[in-house]
Amino acid sequence: APAFRRLTRRLGVGDDVCFYGALPHERLGEALRQMDVFCIPSRRESFGVAAVEAMACGLAVVTSEADGLLEVTAPGETGLAAPCGDPAALAGALQTLLIDPTLRLRCGAAGRARAVALYNWNDNLLTIEQGLREAADGAKS
Repeated sequence: APAFRRLTRRLGVGDDVCFYGALPHERLGEALRQMDVFCIPSRRESFGVAAVEAMACGLAVVTSEADGLLEVTAPGETGLAAPCGDPAALAGALQTLLIDPTLRLRCGAAGRARAVALYNWNDNLLTIEQGLREAADGAKS
């Protein structure tokens, strides 16, 4: 992290960037709600838990086009996506959301609605339970 802190100072954005480091789970929502945009540029992601958490907090998300991230987000609706390994496209997506507060807020609201509708713990647990029961019933046959 020290190298990144030096880089932000050198680029003149040191006062605009926060480095939180590892956070206990109970502080995650508080930290996310302090952000304007959430960025997760993974090259590979099996499931974008961090993106879902950010969307649940009403943040527009900028992601890479990694499969797991495209699965949980709706690029163009909940934020923007850039090709994996393309820092210029990623920077452009971030810039688009940062300079357009109306788009950023609209994407954040759509992301929150998507997270609430699709990733409710109780509903997901019921779906898993149903799937396990069906698998167990199939194994008995």
